[in-house]
Amino acid sequence: MTDIISQRARAYLAAWHSRRPTLALMGEFSSGKSALLNCLLDRRLLPTRVTATDMPAIWISHGATERVTGLGFDGHLVELTMAELTEGQAMRFLCIRIEIDAKILERVDIIDTPGISDPRMTTDIVEEVARNVDFVVWCSPMTQAWRQTERAFWKALPDRIKLASILALTRADLIASTRDTDKVIRRCTAESDGSFSAVLPVAAPLAAKAKAASSD
Repeated sequence: MTDIISQRARAYLAAWHSRRPTLALMGEFSSGKSALLNCLLDRRLLPTRVTATDMPAIWISHGATERVTGLGFDGHLVELTMAELTEGQAMRFLCIRIEIDAKILERVDIIDTPGISDPRMTTDIVEEVARNVDFVVWCSPMTQAWRQTERAFWKALPDRIKLASILALTRADLIASTRDTDKVIRRCTAESDGSFSAVLPVAAPLAAKAKAASSD
């Protein structure tokens, strides 16, 4: 992707960020980001036919009614519908902003980023997103946690966001024992060299069930 990010586009991102704190979900492909996002929002964000690999960064904000907007690299905004996202149009935008009514979004905006191995997600785009983030939840599957490619990518991000960020070891429900879970956490804590505020096991399916049970 060779599009140049205009100052107008940067101004929109900064304006959205100024409204409330912003967290970014980051990680490699198949790292459990989508499951965690759906759990946080208490709903599936995208239509069934749309996957995260079809999308650029998605900026999710609170809104009383659903609204979808594409932010072009030139800084122009285009009103879209969820149906249009299923037609493969999203990747021509720098960012897709979706406003929905979810309780967590009353306190924080969430940016869902593509997998870091996506060749369409250039370093410039990552740096632009990082300028407008207060902290990151980095998702890494517990069965293959904190690989060298993740460490290299994380090291390149701004230092100011690292100490407030969380390493989420996803799919913790696939680990057989507490002892094995603790072993992975200790290893990731040591190998991340204190660059996260916390290293936590996450099992999104179990969390979703717990949320549903508590609301009954």
